[in-house]
Amino acid sequence: MYLLRGPLGARVPQRKWFISCLKAGCPDFTHCKDAVAPHRIPEGPTPAGMATSHDAQLTSGYAKARRCISVMSNLLEAVWEMLVTLGRVVYFWLEAIFLAFVPTSFIAKDISGQTVLVTGAGSGIGRLLALEFASHSCRVILWDVNTSGNEETARLARKSGATVRCYTVDVSDREQFLDCPDSMIVRTMQVNAAAHFWTVKAFLPNMISRNHGHIVTVASSAGLLGVVGLADYCSSKFGAVGFEESLRFELETLNKDGVHTTLVCPYLIATGMFDGCKVRFPWLLNALDPEYVSSQIVDAVLRNQQLLILPRLLYVFMALKGFLPVKCVSVICDYMGASHMMDTFKGRKTD
Repeated sequence: MYLLRGPLGARVPQRKWFISCLKAGCPDFTHCKDAVAPHRIPEGPTPAGMATSHDAQLTSGYAKARRCISVMSNLLEAVWEMLVTLGRVVYFWLEAIFLAFVPTSFIAKDISGQTVLVTGAGSGIGRLLALEFASHSCRVILWDVNTSGNEETARLARKSGATVRCYTVDVSDREQFLDCPDSMIVRTMQVNAAAHFWTVKAFLPNMISRNHGHIVTVASSAGLLGVVGLADYCSSKFGAVGFEESLRFELETLNKDGVHTTLVCPYLIATGMFDGCKVRFPWLLNALDPEYVSSQIVDAVLRNQQLLILPRLLYVFMALKGFLPVKCVSVICDYMGASHMMDTFKGRKTD
């Protein structure tokens, strides 16, 4: 037991007084004076002013002790919160490693009968995604500005027995399906960036009210790393990546765990859009097969996977980008031939 000396040299037991004050919530420790007065001040006359001075000293001392305990309590709370956060990070990291080795068939969700909207369904990845979802017995809605291409996709999708509806829609024009003004959103990067806003704003409120849905944002690896000669394209894809990440965080904040998001960042896809682009090591980073990409996207949806980067080698490079100095990343990109990959660019030929 810790002891203090009284005004006349008497040793006073203080622990019970201190604990009593803490339990009572006494802010200045004055209510306990009577409890210890017989022990603190011996019988007989007390020199004038000595008791008052001693009471003030005790009050000041215990107020400081109370502040010290408050500081220690806040510190322990902060340490505990940090340990809990670290524990959650480790848990989710181990969970991701475990799920990476679990076949999709064991954890896939059932999407049969669900309504799937595919934008840009008239050709390329959009068409392949429509066919993949149709094969899973989904109700598929096709949007594209190309009417003939969209109808051809619908014809192919109906072969699997799925219910398919196709509409000629320019997703870069919000006025076709949104009546409310969006003055806060700058109308730039219409197809690759702004179209995500208009489409999601049309359907997300209903998803939130039902706490059910899945939004897939097809961006690009060019939305994770800038490419020489593609400043406009990279800017639009960076916008799509930022939009999806912010949307995901907002849904998590709202505790809408039934509304899932998937961000897809593929490397160049062999659809003709980037014909002529070359890298130094094509055996390491070659254009991706469209059917492979579409199947991986559907697989990610079935697993509720939040981020899909193709090829998977780019996961390593993105980790290095976050770890290495900027100049080191530039040296690696130059070594891989990224600085000159657009020098021989031809693009998709149109009639």
